[in-house]
Amino acid sequence: MRRTLWIVVLSLLLIVTFTSIVYIGYLSIQQDYLPAMEQFAINNWFKQQNTAVETKSISQTITYTNRLIIENIAGNISIVGENTNEITIIADVEVTSNDQERAMALLEQIDLLVQDQSSSSIMTIIPPLVDKETATVNLSLVVPQEIQGTINTRQGNIKITNLTGNLEVNTGQGHVELQIPEDTGYNITASYPSGSFHTELPLSGTQTDNFVEGVIGVTHQDNQLIINVESGSINIKYY
Repeated sequence: MRRTLWIVVLSLLLIVTFTSIVYIGYLSIQQDYLPAMEQFAINNWFKQQNTAVETKSISQTITYTNRLIIENIAGNISIVGENTNEITIIADVEVTSNDQERAMALLEQIDLLVQDQSSSSIMTIIPPLVDKETATVNLSLVVPQEIQGTINTRQGNIKITNLTGNLEVNTGQGHVELQIPEDTGYNITASYPSGSFHTELPLSGTQTDNFVEGVIGVTHQDNQLIINVESGSINIKYY
């Protein structure tokens, strides 16, 4: 009987000792872990506060010749058609870096390559970026209302207002919005593998979850409209 009692008491002592060791270890971990998490949050906050942001604006005017070609790497593109034979370009540039001098150096290297010979072409020049650096060039253009154009951006939204003529619009990641005059129609082909398509203009043809082909707006017109959006939405409305 005594032997059994001693075994029970000894077992209880072992359980209490083991529990105490585990609890003390838990407290020790908490004391080490929580300050580390707090320090991580503080460091992250300071890193955000110390991010250098530099901006500039580039303006240029060229004559429209035959076709407009835009190649943008990262940034939005807005195009408005007016009664003019010129193309007015405004590029708003923004770069971010953890270092002020580096941000300023990047800003100096960003530029527009513009030509108006056989075609009117606009290309953004952005140098290679390292981790946590960003560079965007948002383009705003006023162009002739009737043009032939190819507009490309890898990442950014594209908005086209009051244009007629043959257009090809491509974005890797972003939304496309077209505001079309009421007396205009297009033969349209649109693909949007990961996105949506909406129009307030009459559409006749084929529409699936990620593809449209047919005639939009006023029929019996020769205007061609090609839109490719890898990830994003397409919205077409009246101007």
